[in-house]
Amino acid sequence: MTLKAIFFDFDMTLVDSKPIARASYRALLNYKHQKPTQKGFGAYVGRRLSESISLFAENEDEKKKLIKIFLKVHENKLKRLKVYGKETLKYLKKKKIKVIIISNNAEEVIRKTCKIHNLHFDKIIADEDMRKGWKKHDEMKVEMKMMNLKKKEALYVGDHINDIKEGRKAGIRVISVTTGVFSKKELEKYHPAFIIKNLNELKDILA
Repeated sequence: MTLKAIFFDFDMTLVDSKPIARASYRALLNYKHQKPTQKGFGAYVGRRLSESISLFAENEDEKKKLIKIFLKVHENKLKRLKVYGKETLKYLKKKKIKVIIISNNAEEVIRKTCKIHNLHFDKIIADEDMRKGWKKHDEMKVEMKMMNLKKKEALYVGDHINDIKEGRKAGIRVISVTTGVFSKKELEKYHPAFIIKNLNELKDILA
């Protein structure tokens, strides 16, 4: 069956955002006069942005201030982000395979990054686009229905074990990349369809 669309995670899949994630985490904690911890950072990056901000904010006004701090950190560092798979995204455009970026990050961050680094995409589904309490698999199911896609006509590409779980819940195959914090051995435990070192290997799978 012909592949018609690929859902891509953003952070650590399309861009190496580990340095910028650590910087924003430290900035938020500095505002709160708290010290960073590895456990705290793990919880921070494993959630939707709105959920991560809620870990620190005591009220709605403070939440708005913290989001401004988060966006300011990203604005200053977006140009220096290492980008993965730029040529692969161009290849998908040529093949008329839809590229849908689905991310827990803010739409402003994703859109600006794609503009600065000339990354092709057809649609962005960001944190603020997702319904309250929904996860990626919920949104992917809705998107596939809107696009009239069969499950075999879509893929999900991500770096996190949560990406494997979300893709499986959406009923589509998952391709894992080892550009995030998980090794190939760790990803293998969750049985994605394929594991690749970087997005440039994606073309070989699709050929």
